[in-house]
Amino acid sequence: MTNDFGKLQNLILDFQENMNMKFDAIDRKFEMVDQRFAAMDRRLDGMDKRLDKIDLRLDGMDKRLDTVDQGLDSLKDEIVEVKSEISVVRNQVVSNSERITDLHEIIVEILDEQRYFNDKKEEYDRRLSKVERRVRSF
Repeated sequence: MTNDFGKLQNLILDFQENMNMKFDAIDRKFEMVDQRFAAMDRRLDGMDKRLDKIDLRLDGMDKRLDTVDQGLDSLKDEIVEVKSEISVVRNQVVSNSERITDLHEIIVEILDEQRYFNDKKEEYDRRLSKVERRVRSF
């Protein structure tokens, strides 16, 4: 029985040693997995930092684009205002053109009348000259 007991103790020791080696191997594998997860965490942290920097840049770009949008809106308002002013000026030009046309017609009438009266005056001057010559000849 002692022999059997000794064999049993040897088997138990072998089993414990074998189990200890397997647990050590499993521990090493878990440590390697932990190291890999830690490395992945570091990489993800680095990626988060890069993404934060990208977010900051995008925020800056958004602010600049908002400023550009405001400038474009202001420019659009100014263009609308200029268009309305141009419309007013155009209407004034059309009105002035009509007035100029009316004045031109009036001037042409006045000149025609002036020519008519000048012609009449010349005719009267000739007649008067004739009458004066006749009177002198008497």
